Amino acid sequence: MNADVTNNPCWSYGSCCCSLGEAPGPGQFPPNVETDDIGFLRQIAANVVADALEVSDVTIDTKRLYFGGHSNGAMLVQAMAAQTQGLVAAVCSHASSLMVAPSEDYVATPIHVVYGDLDTMFDFFLPPILDTWAPINGCTVNNIEVDKSGLYETQTWSKCFGNTTVETVKLYNVGHFPYLGISPNTSLSTGAYPGAVTPSIDTTLLSWNFCSKYQLDSPPKLPSPVSYIAADMFNTSFSDSTENSSSGITNGMTNGKGFLLSILFIFTINIII
Repeated sequence: MNADVTNNPCWSYGSCCCSLGEAPGPGQFPPNVETDDIGFLRQIAANVVADALEVSDVTIDTKRLYFGGHSNGAMLVQAMAAQTQGLVAAVCSHASSLMVAPSEDYVATPIHVVYGDLDTMFDFFLPPILDTWAPINGCTVNNIEVDKSGLYETQTWSKCFGNTTVETVKLYNVGHFPYLGISPNTSLSTGAYPGAVTPSIDTTLLSWNFCSKYQLDSPPKLPSPVSYIAADMFNTSFSDSTENSSSGITNGMTNGKGFLLSILFIFTINIII
């Protein structure tokens, strides 16, 4: 992210993380910044699909485009599902909620969110995950199951529009980084109440097992690939009317079955087999 655009690296589909300039007063936040990160990710998807075919002779099944992210990245990928009609086959994210309203033409999308019950972020500003997605997807049947390990519970809403499912995995005694082996006592692992432990559950595998079950009925309409995604291509508006720029980093590999676009809190984008 260009430092002229925001105070810190961020995705703009959430109220917590994108701002520019100084706070107007004590206890207040700096002005919000808006960039079209959804448009940016649509273009990334289009370029990856085209490049995989041209460079590696690999055809990606675009009916199986999955989006995953952590924290602010999870806000963005859930916004992708809510505001991008017919593109996202499923979302598998960690440690955040949907922060924007769905579009009028929203199509019910399978949603999977993993979080820790000692995550401070949910108490401060994040809306309850199931209270958001279950009614959006029109779900009517709810079931809670505690894993035999006793380390987490899965809450599943079914009988949803379009035969979709909304599912959360709540890890017990885990903070804002609910990933296998990440200690809550490192500088990376902020956002945990006292008593948080190192997760011993492979939650990324749980996420993949959920997402990979789903596919769209027909291929989505992607934008035409471009040779270079310019730094200022997806600027939209700024609260102080200042014109600036944004950029992103991509890396990873694809396969013929589809791909998972993973949007992390540390703002890398990984395309994973």
